Amino acid sequence: MRTSGLRRFLGGGLLRVLFETVSRRRGEVGEGEARQKEDARSDPGGLREEIPRAPTAEDLLRAADAAMYSTKDSARGGFSFFSQAMNAKATRRVALQAELVRAVERDEFILHYQPQVSASSGAVVGCEALLRWQHPTRGVLGPGEFLAEAEATGLIGEIGANSLRRAARQLAAWHALGFSELSMSVNVSARQFDDPYLVTMVQNIIEDVGIPASLLELEIT
Repeated sequence: MRTSGLRRFLGGGLLRVLFETVSRRRGEVGEGEARQKEDARSDPGGLREEIPRAPTAEDLLRAADAAMYSTKDSARGGFSFFSQAMNAKATRRVALQAELVRAVERDEFILHYQPQVSASSGAVVGCEALLRWQHPTRGVLGPGEFLAEAEATGLIGEIGANSLRRAARQLAAWHALGFSELSMSVNVSARQFDDPYLVTMVQNIIEDVGIPASLLELEIT
């Protein structure tokens, strides 16, 4: 493989390299390429082998991105070569990300409340707020359908904050009806726990809504 090529930093730790030619076929890995593969284990990448009549540079970069995400999803490190199956998956992924942006704008995320019952008394002592997406065409979707992409795009921060505020308001409404001992459990993603403003956000919601902090529980998902 040629060692020279056009390199471009894109931010976010991404580097794209465009080689003019590839001298070896995919199945033949030389010593230099073996070292590159070893170095790539901690930094997943995507490779797009250019073929005759390849579309455009934009298509090639899109294919490389698809291969990169395939490597990340596999959790094995190294690199992947692009395939048409990846292209279909990448297309679905881009469409889902666009739908998530619209869902946030249209407030399509809802909460279902699952009662928490005391084993000794049988009384309802609290509720767990379960995030759902009221999709306009697919119906109610569970977090397994969208949570990973919400985290990948960073939308989980806004979705999580809105859900936490909504759950806190519902708890305050139940307290106002006389169920003052009820607690509320809200799931928070690992990505949200990395947010340095999470504690401040939770404190602000508790103060704005007016509920005891001891009755609001956060569970990592």
